[in-house]
Amino acid sequence: MVLRELFDDFELPKEFEPWLPRARTSPDPHTVTVMLSPATGTVSLYHRVKESLYCGSSQWKYPFESFDCEFGSEIAGGILADEVLTVSELRDLRPNWQTMRVGAELGSFPEATVHMKYSADWQFAVLSVFLPSFLILALVFFAQWKRRKVQVFVSLAAIMSMLIMLVSSRPLHSATLLDLWICGCFIHAVFLLVVDLTLPARRVRYALLLDVDDVGDRESTQTVIRLETKCPPFS
Repeated sequence: MVLRELFDDFELPKEFEPWLPRARTSPDPHTVTVMLSPATGTVSLYHRVKESLYCGSSQWKYPFESFDCEFGSEIAGGILADEVLTVSELRDLRPNWQTMRVGAELGSFPEATVHMKYSADWQFAVLSVFLPSFLILALVFFAQWKRRKVQVFVSLAAIMSMLIMLVSSRPLHSATLLDLWICGCFIHAVFLLVVDLTLPARRVRYALLLDVDDVGDRESTQTVIRLETKCPPFS
């Protein structure tokens, strides 16, 4: 049907029911609008969906996992129907910042689906967990060149910090990549503490000896520095 004196598309009234494909979407559409283009006589069918889609992901990759969502449509009757529904072009009307964050692509034939994929927000986890735990572990390593009391104190403080960080940053009940990182830092801190408590401490004692020889009216002073290394028994 071509209306020569009309140029703008308009919505067909409810009284007029054109032939439409028996399309079925998942999730179900919120509204269905039938538009007619008077210049070409093309009937367009718009399914507007307002629904939350379930997105699957690999939980063990948290916080670097990617979420996959799917919006599907098919002909009522499935493979036994005498009609075939295909999607030849995907026109994305979202702004650029949304298309860069959540990508969308068409599924392969004969599926009439739209696949969406986006990455989780990992920046917060890097700044709140990965970077602090790395700095704490580096502090334990640098403390090995200090006295034993300092080594033990820093190692114990690092172990307590790792335990608190492990308990407070667990949004999931299963083991994740974040848990593996914190456990690795915790094991390194415990290993260094065990080494500090097992090996004997080495102390360097500086002794200043003064040898004074009186020769006549002239005094000669000889200064000798002696280094002693003492290994006290482990208790």
